[in-house]
Amino acid sequence: MVPFPPGEDPDSLLRSQGVGGLRACLTQGQHWLHWELDCLLADLHNNPADFSILQRSEREGAELLALLPDGALRRKAEQRLQEALGGLPPATHNTAQSGETKDQASTDTNVQQAERRALRLFLCNPRLREVLSVLELADPLHREAMGCLWCLQQRLAGRDASGAVACSDRSSSGEQGLQGDGLRAAVIAALPSMDPPLAQLLSPLLTCGEPVRVKLAAQPEPELMCILDVLEPVG
Repeated sequence: MVPFPPGEDPDSLLRSQGVGGLRACLTQGQHWLHWELDCLLADLHNNPADFSILQRSEREGAELLALLPDGALRRKAEQRLQEALGGLPPATHNTAQSGETKDQASTDTNVQQAERRALRLFLCNPRLREVLSVLELADPLHREAMGCLWCLQQRLAGRDASGAVACSDRSSSGEQGLQGDGLRAAVIAALPSMDPPLAQLLSPLLTCGEPVRVKLAAQPEPELMCILDVLEPVG
């Protein structure tokens, strides 16, 4: 569980205490993955003979694994889920992340995956757009995509993206941005006029499954922490 101070959320904490304050808050208390797995498996532990709960836990476990990059955290989650589900590994039911092909996912580095996940979270969760816009992305195409998304978001928020907020200085923004999901519609409308590499990057992120989109909108902190673990590791 993430112990945010009373009345604070990730966006307001970033404004008041900066990235360091947000990171310190996210790393306090129980590790987010343990908490997520405890919540996911609670009903199964209480009702181990209920087949419908077993099916739901398997489905939700697969959705959780789809949000994790390859690495130690994913392997730990797979191990615990396999033990809880009686040896059935939910990873076998995963689809490729963010609508990407399996070949693409298998050849990507963890950093490239995390950067695309940051772009997907930007599209799915308006509250975290300012937080995500200040991440230092290593891939030039990913940086271009983040700048494009930020400028579209600012334009939809009623700003002049070429004046008040320059694409190269996104961290100067001081307001939340869009309400609802207008950004996804704006990106879809803009795809035909984008350079092909940029359009090919953003298209699968726009078509991620509805369960993933709902989860990222309602419970974004685990995904944000996962991204930060890769892109801005502590130590």
